[in-house]
Amino acid sequence: MRRRRSRPTQELMSRLHAEKARLHARRTQMSLKEKVAIVLELQRMYLPLLKRQRPLASWEHPWDIEP
Repeated sequence: MRRRRSRPTQELMSRLHAEKARLHARRTQMSLKEKVAIVLELQRMYLPLLKRQRPLASWEHPWDIEP
């Protein structure tokens, strides 16, 4: 039997929206070098997980660059 989750409160949703807006504002202030560094870090975290599921396509290998 599935248990129903309660709906999030309006207060919680307001806080989440406010934090998301702050995150977006911080990211718009970042330099291109910082943004590329984040993409590379996320690639390094994700690709080993993907590789366990299936072989990587030729275009899915991590970029061999440093920001």
